[in-house]
Amino acid sequence: MWAVLADFAGYRRWNPMVVAAEGEVRSGGRASLRYRSSLGVELQFAVRITRADPGRELRWVGRRLAIRGEHSFRLEPSGAGTRLVHGEVFTGALAGVLRFAFRRQVPVFERFDRALRNEAERPSPLTGPTAGGAPIPR
Repeated sequence: MWAVLADFAGYRRWNPMVVAAEGEVRSGGRASLRYRSSLGVELQFAVRITRADPGRELRWVGRRLAIRGEHSFRLEPSGAGTRLVHGEVFTGALAGVLRFAFRRQVPVFERFDRALRNEAERPSPLTGPTAGGAPIPR
């Protein structure tokens, strides 16, 4: 799953939230994300990668207007697979006022999570289904 999460260039192929993404997935790195909101509006974000721990966690921070969003993906071992913990915390002067709009993003995040799993489990022509580069036990 990490290989899919860390491949920003591949996001546009499978990701329902991100129209385009580019950047270096490393702590301290920068990335540019073009994102489609639940209202269908496209927004561009420049984000700073605050944590890139391969196989464990990817976290970035972006700002727009008076809102700071910290987006996180944590990968946890779960039986023979991986559990994804995906979230975003909004802070700043307008975060409380726009809380209702952020709640509308939950279904978009859920679609992202399903698409990530589908992409991570998609059979590779060389190795078969993968989970972060290792075969998924059946």
